[in-house]
Amino acid sequence: MNLTIAKDQILHGLQAVQNVVSARTTLPILSNVLLRADGKNLEFTATDLDVTVACAVEANVKKAGATTVPVKKLFGIARELNSAEIELEVDDK
Repeated sequence: MNLTIAKDQILHGLQAVQNVVSARTTLPILSNVLLRADGKNLEFTATDLDVTVACAVEANVKKAGATTVPVKKLFGIARELNSAEIELEVDDK
């Protein structure tokens, strides 16, 4: 997966889904957000197994793919970056 996204777009997507994610969970994957890049969109999906929230925002997707990352950590990093655009790249290994 490889994409470039505007900082405000990634923050909007993460804000939309982060409230469903619990800080403490017996299943660590539930503290993550699923990022799925395809076409011209980046889709964010998060769940607590009772409620699922999904949001899609526009992105410049160079290579489609999907991964999960801790939503709170990614939100904190994205919020602190000074750049107007953020590039995300996931190694297929």
